[in-house]
Amino acid sequence: MKPLDLVLFGATGFTGRLTAEYLAEHARRSGLRWGIAGRDEAKLLHLRERLTPGESEIAVIVARGEDRTSLRAMTRRCRVLLTTAGPFAAHGEAVVGACLDEGTDYVDITGELPFWHDVVQRHHERAERNGVLLVPCCGFESAPIDLGVRFTLAQLPADEDVRIRGYVSARGRISGGTWSSAIQAMAHTRTWNRLARPPEDQSRLHYARAVDQWAMPLPSIDPSVVRRSLQLAGSPRKVEYEHYFALPNLAAVARWVGGIGLLTALSQTAPTRRWLMRRLPAGSGPSPEVRADGRFEVVFVAETTRGARAQTVVRGHDPGYGHTSKMVAEAALALVEERDALPARGGVLTPAQAFGDILRTRFERTGMVFERVERTSP
Repeated sequence: MKPLDLVLFGATGFTGRLTAEYLAEHARRSGLRWGIAGRDEAKLLHLRERLTPGESEIAVIVARGEDRTSLRAMTRRCRVLLTTAGPFAAHGEAVVGACLDEGTDYVDITGELPFWHDVVQRHHERAERNGVLLVPCCGFESAPIDLGVRFTLAQLPADEDVRIRGYVSARGRISGGTWSSAIQAMAHTRTWNRLARPPEDQSRLHYARAVDQWAMPLPSIDPSVVRRSLQLAGSPRKVEYEHYFALPNLAAVARWVGGIGLLTALSQTAPTRRWLMRRLPAGSGPSPEVRADGRFEVVFVAETTRGARAQTVVRGHDPGYGHTSKMVAEAALALVEERDALPARGGVLTPAQAFGDILRTRFERTGMVFERVERTSP
C-alpha cells in the first residue's frame, strides 16, 4: 500500500494552485490522502497553510523535474500523480518515466503535441504491459473535445461512417505557464504540422451555418487525441473529425490570423522568444473576476454517409484555469476512487478511452454540460 492516494506536482504554479484548492475541498469531504509537490519547499508550505490553516494533513514533497531520484521518491509514495508542471517538453518526460518505474498512474494538462506524441510512442507498450494508466491531456486540451466526440457518436447509428466538425468558441485569458508553452510550440511549427496531419478534405475558412459564425481551422492537439481515441476503440466504422475556431465576423478572423502569424514569427529566434516570455511571467494568471467571466462552448455537427445527423454541445466555465483545474482533478480522482470500474487497465490512453462515461459524469457534476440539440445540416 502506498501512503498517499494522490500527489499534485507543480502545485505552486497558477493552475496548480487552483487544482490544489479544488482537491483540498474534496479531501475535506472524502478523507483523500494526498500531497503537494514542487521544487520550492517554502512555497509548498505556504500553500499548505493557506489550504488548511494550522493543520498538516497534506503531505509536502520536494521534487524537481530534472532530478530523477526525487521524482521516483515522489511517485513511489502515491497511487496517482497529477502534474500541472509545464512546459511538458522540458519537465514531462522524466515525470512519466518515474511513474512507470514506480507503478503510479498519471494525468496531466498538457496541450503540447510533440511531448504527447513522444509519450505515446515511447511508453504505451510498457504501460499497457505493466497495468499503469498514463492519461495526458485531461484539461481543456483535450478532455471536453475527446469526450464530446464520444458523446456525439453515441447519438448516431453504430454501423455508419461519420464526419464530425467541432466548432470551438472560448472567452478567457491565459497564464504565464500557458503563454510559455504556446510560445515554445510556435517555435516548432514544422514539428506540429508534421504530427497534426489534418484531413485532406478539411475546409479552410468558411461560414458555418450551424453556429452562425466564421470557422477557421484550429491548430491544436485535440484532433490528434480524438484520432487516437478512435484508433484505440477499434471501431469498424470510419470517423473523420475536423476542428475549427468559431469567430463572429471577418474582422475577428483577421485579428486572429494576424496575431497568430506575428507571434509565430517572433518565436522563431531566441532573443524575441525570450522577450515574449517576459510579457507574462511564470506563475501569473487571470484574476478571479476574469476567470468568473470565462466561458467555452464546442458545437459538434455530425453526419453519416447514409444521412443520419446529430448536433451536440459541450459547454463549461473558464476554459484555461477555472474548469481545467476541475477537469484534471476529477480525472485524477477517478483513478483514485473508481479505478476498478474503468474500461482500461493500462497504457498511454486518451481521456475518452481511459475513463469512458465515468469522466463525463464527473465533469457534469462540476457544471459542464453535454447535450444533444435539434438536428441540423452540417
